[in-house]
Formats: sequence, C-alpha cells, structure tokens
Amino acid sequence: MKFILLITTLFVIVVNHISAQQDSIVKAKVEQEPTYQVFYNDGVTQLENKKYEIAIGLFDQVVSMKSDFERGYFLKGVAFYNLNKIKEANESFNQAVKLSPTFDGYYYLAQIQMKDKKWEDALNLLNKSIALKKDYYNAYYSKGVIQFQLKEYESAIKSFDSTILYNSNFSFAYNDRGSSNLELGKLDAAIEDYKNASKLNAESAIIQNNLGSAYRKKGRYLDAISSYDKAIFLKNDYALAFNNRGVAKIDKGDFQAAIEDFNKALLLDTKYAFAVNNRANAKNKLKDFQGALLDCSKAIEMDPKFGIAYLNRGIAKENLNKLTEACADWQKALNLGVEQAKSFLEYCQ
Repeated sequence: MKFILLITTLFVIVVNHISAQQDSIVKAKVEQEPTYQVFYNDGVTQLENKKYEIAIGLFDQVVSMKSDFERGYFLKGVAFYNLNKIKEANESFNQAVKLSPTFDGYYYLAQIQMKDKKWEDALNLLNKSIALKKDYYNAYYSKGVIQFQLKEYESAIKSFDSTILYNSNFSFAYNDRGSSNLELGKLDAAIEDYKNASKLNAESAIIQNNLGSAYRKKGRYLDAISSYDKAIFLKNDYALAFNNRGVAKIDKGDFQAAIEDFNKALLLDTKYAFAVNNRANAKNKLKDFQGALLDCSKAIEMDPKFGIAYLNRGIAKENLNKLTEACADWQKALNLGVEQAKSFLEYCQ
C-alpha cells in the first residue's frame, strides 16, 4: 500500500505587541509646581519622546525628593521596560504598587511575568488590574493571549470578546480571537474575525497570513492563495507565508509551484524544517520518492525531534519498497508523540 505525506501549516497569534506608550501618562497640573513636579513633567516629556535614559534620571530626581510619589516609580518602570531592562522595571513597578495599587502598575507587572512565561502569575496580576479598571481592554487582551498559550481557547475567546467590547478598533483582538476559533475548528467564525481584523489593519501581513490559513482549512484554496499573496506583498521576506502558500498549492494540486514556494521559504530561512518537510510532500505527489526521502532526512537533521518528518520519511521509504526501514521511522515517530504512526505500524506486523 502506498501512502501520502502529511503536511504542516502554521498561523500566528500576536503576543505582547502593545507598546508601553499606549498607557496614558498624565501630567499633574498645579498653579505653583514644587520642584519634584518640574522634574516629573520633564520626565514625562522625555518619556513621550522615547529618550528613556534621560527620563529615568529625571524620575530618580522625583522619587528622591518625594519618596511616596507612586507615578514617579511607575513611569521610571515604563522607561526601563522600553529599554528592556526588565529587572529594573520590575523593581520600579513593585515599588509603585506598594505605594498605591493601580491598574496600569499591575498590568506592567503582568507583562514582565508573561516574558518569563509565568502564565498563572500574570493572570493573577491582570485580574487585579481589571478589578481596578473594568474597561481596561489591554488587560483583557493579555489575558486572552495567555489563555491561548495555555490552549484554553474558549476562555481566550471570552477575553478577546471583552477586549473588543471596550475597544472595537483593536485589530489584533479580532485576529487572535480568529486564531482561537481556528483551533476550535470554527472556521466560519475564524474567517469573519480575520476579515474584520484586516479591515481595521489592512497593512498587517500577519492577519493576511492567518486569513489564508482559515480559508485553506475551509477548502477555499484560491482564496487562501490570494490571502497569502497579499501577506507576501506586504512583507516580501515572510517565510511563513511562502510556506503556507505552498501548502495551499499542494491542496490545489499545483505541486511544482508548491515546491517553488518552499524553496523561497528556505532561501529566507535556511533552518525552516517545516518547509523542508512540506517540500517532501510535494515531491512525493510528483512520485519523486527519493527526493522526498532526502528532504525528510534534511528536516530531521534540522530538528531531530520532528516526529512528522520521521513519519513522512517512513512513507517515502515504503514507496521505495524499503518497508523494514519505513517501520523503524514510524516507530520513531510514535515515540516522539505522533499518534498517526500507529496506523502505519499495523503494516509492520
């Protein structure tokens, strides 16, 4: 019995894309400003102009003059965060919330936990943020991102619903809700979400790539290819979109064109094991079984734990009448968690 290779396609969820500058920075206004207030206002100006090191120096002056001024510590944390000085940012935000718990203080502490993938700690902080500001859409969005990472897709959708409720123009909330729906197999809902995201953010290659993946899973291959075309037009070095367009072309039956897309993906990312595996599938469709075997071996060399590549190499070997070697690859695939290998191993009895 001859088998076909399995293919892999990917979509993107955007994590932590919110800039620190999206949170409001309020300048205190008083008739006669004390000295610390002058330094504070100057620090805010420097922060808004992205001169973070200067801003930190000014906020240091603020808190040295008024040690209980929560905003001074908070905005110093924002400056450190933008410089990717996470330890210093964490210390500043913690000092701020000790003086006065605020929704944005908890939010930034959550972002730091997310960087370390401490999902539960981050969720607790985000819940504290929302408790202080019910309509804080950034916190709901971050909750959704975390729930997606934890594969809690229904919960993620609810969080993105809340994000959109309080900010209906948040394009990536629609995008990421679409990715959650896609994981749940709700293809029509995913397509609608991606289309709404695209209307709000027509210049996003990520959104176009994701829309293409939803169309492909729906079997709308021409629409999928059109969306991937748009993604590549917007970002001509987008290896992921080239790979995914190649997969859609395999589904459409245009195997040689698919190989060309996988080659382009590999020119952009020479270590792209998924593209090599998918190229093997296209070669198998063209009955180039030796070429498929070589590509699967190359993918395994790139990633020795790439279980699907072992599965597919076994299929290529079986097509070359090397059943014993094929069975060894299928067993390796099963050991790496590829459950589909069980059905292939039945032919090895």
